[in-house]
Amino acid sequence: MGIEYIEKIVKLINEVETYESENILEAASKICKATLDNKSIYIFGASHAGILSQEAFYRAGGLININPIFAPEVSVDRSPITLTSKMERLVGYGETVAESVG
Repeated sequence: MGIEYIEKIVKLINEVETYESENILEAASKICKATLDNKSIYIFGASHAGILSQEAFYRAGGLININPIFAPEVSVDRSPITLTSKMERLVGYGETVAESVG
């Protein structure tokens, strides 16, 4: 199973390169421009995706202009955890979160 797993991962990485290179370059360009223009870059993730926001924020060697949007209602420390799924689907919740950041 070990080699099959590695082969699958390599295949997925190659697919990302094939199908998403243009999008990745566009995102990188926008991040670069925002940084050079001294603008903030806001990041957000609901539930487990929020962990990625935390990883990108305030890391040694990271960008100073990264500003996470933490929304406690969709954090993985919510109990019951099923509440996060309900909040993610709540009409208007995203707009409320965005407005709270300015």
